[in-house]
Amino acid sequence: MGAKGGAPGIRPGGTSVGVRILSSLSVAVAVCWACAAGSVRVRPSPDRPLAAEILRHWREGTRRVAIEPGTYSIVQPGEEAPLTFRDVAGLEIDARGVTLIFRDPPSGGFLFEGCRDVVLRGVTIRFEPLPFTQGQLVAIAADGSWYELVIDEGYLELDDSRYFSERPVSYVMDPRTRCWKEGMLDLSPTRVEKLGPRRFRLHWPRPSGPDVYPVTVGDRMAFRGKLRRHAISVRNCANMLFEDITIHSAPFAGIVEAGGEGGNVYRHISVRPGPPPAGAIEPPLFSTVADAFHSANVRRGPRVEECHFEAMPDDAVAIHGTYYLVAAADTRGLILARARDAFYPGDRLRLFDIFNVPVGEAVVVANEPLAEFALPAKTARSTIGDISGGPYVRVRTEPALSGKFDFMASNVSRLGSGYVVRNNVIRNHRARGMLLKAEDGLVEGNLVEGSTIGGIVLTPEFWWAEACYSRNVVVRNNTVRRVAYYSHDNGAIMLAAWDRDRSRAIPSRAHRNIVIENNTIEDINGVNLMITSAEGVVVRNNRFVRPHHRPPFNWPNRWGLNRRAVVWLSECDNVSLEGNQVVAPGPYTQVLLEATATVRGRGFESGIKQAVDN
Repeated sequence: MGAKGGAPGIRPGGTSVGVRILSSLSVAVAVCWACAAGSVRVRPSPDRPLAAEILRHWREGTRRVAIEPGTYSIVQPGEEAPLTFRDVAGLEIDARGVTLIFRDPPSGGFLFEGCRDVVLRGVTIRFEPLPFTQGQLVAIAADGSWYELVIDEGYLELDDSRYFSERPVSYVMDPRTRCWKEGMLDLSPTRVEKLGPRRFRLHWPRPSGPDVYPVTVGDRMAFRGKLRRHAISVRNCANMLFEDITIHSAPFAGIVEAGGEGGNVYRHISVRPGPPPAGAIEPPLFSTVADAFHSANVRRGPRVEECHFEAMPDDAVAIHGTYYLVAAADTRGLILARARDAFYPGDRLRLFDIFNVPVGEAVVVANEPLAEFALPAKTARSTIGDISGGPYVRVRTEPALSGKFDFMASNVSRLGSGYVVRNNVIRNHRARGMLLKAEDGLVEGNLVEGSTIGGIVLTPEFWWAEACYSRNVVVRNNTVRRVAYYSHDNGAIMLAAWDRDRSRAIPSRAHRNIVIENNTIEDINGVNLMITSAEGVVVRNNRFVRPHHRPPFNWPNRWGLNRRAVVWLSECDNVSLEGNQVVAPGPYTQVLLEATATVRGRGFESGIKQAVDN
């Protein structure tokens, strides 16, 4: 996401503290006496808050609450989220045929915290006003120093400080396809100048005209809002089921799970643009403001199955843990920054040196909060956001680990490992179709099409403080088509890691035991498959169809990467290629496979060949 991170987890088996429930949707209850064995139906009316009414029935022993079908507005913000459920276990909320319109986007939508064995089924979610905006370019400065924009009727104006920052992140969109325009980058103005009703001038920090980017008058533009609430938040929960849910807009992400035991299932979730807002003619360019689905610091990974994710300005599926800065180390253990509730006895801690290479792993035996601690120096790490502040925790491990300031640590027990991402459709959005950083994963049967940066990406991101390297992951039977066309990342499928200034692949071999097989990769004009920093990788029976029919974009390249290779390998051991075919390579294909001198393996000549019959 554009601003990433995750809530800390609770102690295994624990729950959060119950808090007063507020909800904007009110109900009058019609009890179905014939279903008195644990099921009731509620009908919205102006008398009682919906969440409180559902919880009242649950406390009385009801295990299934159905909401009467219809479209209902939620107008009160609530204490934290309009529909908040805390410490609930064994409840089904049946909202089939129900559309909820949340009228205060800064408050978000649903929040489940400390819940277990809860089902939410069938609801359609919208937010009004839409928490993003869009318009059309009507002029560009001759020197490329500014664009002039008219906001579409019915959408928020850029000077609405409740929804937009002074430098909102913006994107140039193709007016014909309504997707991100090829060859562009994300743009943030230094200043937004209002010229009149719905008319704005965006001033850029450097020339950004047609001689630099493929931008022209008539292009569409869309802008992310600054809110940080989600359509559905799942915090410190376990064994949850979210099914047959449609999200037409979200203040930030569609669904975010953070912390807890996990093992949650997300099935038949649709995230795609909804109808135009009131007074608008142009349909929305976005569905959310950030990711469609995001999982952070969960002990058992999610199952994301048979979902449809489209038109997000960030990743479709992200699964990860957190990196913690080593603030100091002594004979009593490692002192970690921003690590409250991050480690518990029995957790596995992995340690990384200043070059992000793993240097040790051990089991946590104790942790101790430090009320007073002074950071010994300023971190040399370049990260998004401050990773060096408190709270500080001393963690003791067995065996003891030898570290020092500016090392990093991750909790391998809280990565979302054991995840399944299967039979999903991901289309036409910014960033990665999947950004996966956990272990014991299965990525199977998905269609990823039109992701601007990459299709299926497995990589740690130390500058985002998102962990970790991947181990024991199978990527098979997926189709990845027309991705990696917008920004500087490479790879329809990418298994990689790079150092702090992104100038080289990390010589760590820390990705381990990865299988990439029976995938079809189509119409990619850069590297189709990129593998670095790995050991024990099987690349088998993949088809690379119509690569390099157009030249790759000339983004800065400090990797030594050959973008005209179909497959590119670096810093790897025990890589095996077998039965891979390249079908109808284009004129810009320079080589089927390029492996640097840091690669060891087999099948480099026989394991990837051009198909005889194109």
